[in-house]
Amino acid sequence: MTDSAINELVDRGLEAHRSGRMSEAIAAYRSALAIKPDDAEVLSLMGLALSQGGRPDEALLLLGRAVDIEPKAVGFRLNLAEGFATAGQLRRALQEFQAVASLQPTNVRAWDRAGDMALALSDAAAAIDGWGRSYLVDYQNIDAALKIARFEIGRDRVDVAMNLLDSVLSRTPMEPRTLALKCNVLEQRRDWLSLMRVSSEWCRARPGDVDAWRIVARAAFEQGRHVDAIDAFRRVLQLTTPTAEDWSSYAGLCLHALDFGTAADALNKSEQLDPNAVQMLANRALLLMYQGQFAKAEEYCRRCLAVDPTHVPTYTTLSRLRSGRLTDPELQAVTALSRREDLGPDRRIPSAFAVAHALDARKEVDAAFREYEYAHGLARERDRSEGQAYDRAQREQQTQRLIELSRVEFPVPAPSTGAMRPIFIVGMPRSGTTLVESVLSAHSRVLAMGERPAMQQILRAFLEGDKQGLQPDAATMTSWSRACLAGCVVADGKDHLTDKHPLNFDAVGLIARLFPYAAIIHVRRDPIETGLSIFRQEFNKHWRFAHRLEDIGHFYGTYARLAHHWQELLPERFVTIQYEEFVTDFEVQAESLVRSCGLDWEPECLDFQDTVSRAIATFSTVQAREPVRSNNGRAARYAAHLQPLVTELERAGVDLRTGALQA
Repeated sequence: MTDSAINELVDRGLEAHRSGRMSEAIAAYRSALAIKPDDAEVLSLMGLALSQGGRPDEALLLLGRAVDIEPKAVGFRLNLAEGFATAGQLRRALQEFQAVASLQPTNVRAWDRAGDMALALSDAAAAIDGWGRSYLVDYQNIDAALKIARFEIGRDRVDVAMNLLDSVLSRTPMEPRTLALKCNVLEQRRDWLSLMRVSSEWCRARPGDVDAWRIVARAAFEQGRHVDAIDAFRRVLQLTTPTAEDWSSYAGLCLHALDFGTAADALNKSEQLDPNAVQMLANRALLLMYQGQFAKAEEYCRRCLAVDPTHVPTYTTLSRLRSGRLTDPELQAVTALSRREDLGPDRRIPSAFAVAHALDARKEVDAAFREYEYAHGLARERDRSEGQAYDRAQREQQTQRLIELSRVEFPVPAPSTGAMRPIFIVGMPRSGTTLVESVLSAHSRVLAMGERPAMQQILRAFLEGDKQGLQPDAATMTSWSRACLAGCVVADGKDHLTDKHPLNFDAVGLIARLFPYAAIIHVRRDPIETGLSIFRQEFNKHWRFAHRLEDIGHFYGTYARLAHHWQELLPERFVTIQYEEFVTDFEVQAESLVRSCGLDWEPECLDFQDTVSRAIATFSTVQAREPVRSNNGRAARYAAHLQPLVTELERAGVDLRTGALQA
């Protein structure tokens, strides 16, 4: 037999080896060794195949013989080191990798694998040294750098890891794995602004990277930029074959943006792909609740919890559907979730609120209040981690500036033809704005639009311009006016629309200029009941005042001051409805409300529950479909806990019965 025969057998063995057919590879190598028993290369190859084929003891004999024959052959020593690693002899493997590195200091693989073995042996310093030398030998060996970064993150040396990641990116800009890890760190830090900046740069450099668009969507969502989040996630759907989870995630973003039609379509696609997808079941339950299909919503909640008994958002939906009432096993499960320190705040906070609501429903007031405080404590921890907190001085300055700006003359926007007439319903959250909108929604000429974000976005642009010393010109005012009513055209006899974002009370002065023909309905309620109701709800992190009773009281004081100013500035247009009077004398008050909006009275408005077909995405989605009744009375039960709220209201000069600013 000639060398050519041996080469043919080795080639056959290599082909089988690379294809994972270890038995064929071993047979070919054995035939070659029968011809030339001391061929170090064949011995090493067969030893490697035996190792990978699950025969470590036989493998090490052959791998060792190859090294004995040619002790300075780097490749054979690397194979022996891998054999030791596969056999679980990590110390011997580390020694061999280090021996290779001594023979050949520029061997990237030897240093890298030495780092791996050292880590497995819990030798952190040696692991960092091995990976570091591998990266220093070849800056293109990004894997080694990422191992160091992950290790440093794991031992909470995040700044060290971020410096290394930035170093890698300085040499290999926009490297996807490095960017993904950096974004992961920023997400863990809840640094949403930096996450948006980094992921946006990633998208611009590599517009085809699906992961980049996913991260942009997350960053935008966390900043409350729901439309931007939807646009980014739409790119994800375009760049990949969407899974059931993808469609469910997209539906969730659409639900937050109040785009219920698109959310429903996405959920249909998700359900077709996987009828038991957890996020689909949860989001479907939420949409059905918004649509008033409560029994069906609860059915989807049960289906979701059958698949994943730890799914927190489903407990939240179930709690809302049942007005807080949970069974003992459900309460036990959600209580355990609220105490799990391995869960992030986005899961622990809603769990704690669900527990508090359950205790409230059981009339266990003191225990419920403790649980509400616990939930808000978690929320404040989350806010601190993101550098956010309620700023009293900033709020007072903004309130004063809004009053000053309301006295400045701005150009009148150009009239818009064919647009609907807006009815703005403003007031503190939990003051009864949903009830007022529900009454108006039953009118044949009114289209209820819920809490539209447009006016809040315009107000932010207005205030940002003011900080820069800029005032809107006629063109800007016209563009704002049209943007606010974009897509809202008269159709099917409906020529009025409602916008019930409660915080639009800040924007009343601007609304009056942009829409001289708009109705402005102000809803006011007992301030202690209002404040407690806010404290009992899980407002998102953008409502920074909602996590302490004293901050709620302070914010209410600024609201009362603004409401008093708007009443003096716009006595004919700023129509105040006292919630308690509205529900007590409902028939008379409902007709007065409708007529104050410039509409003829229609008796159907009294029976709005029978005609509600729209989705209501507020905390009051269940109550809005029930008979009209006063929801006051809870504050009396919690009176022993509410002094911080009362003190702030009194300090601000708020009437504790009506919520008006006292003269």
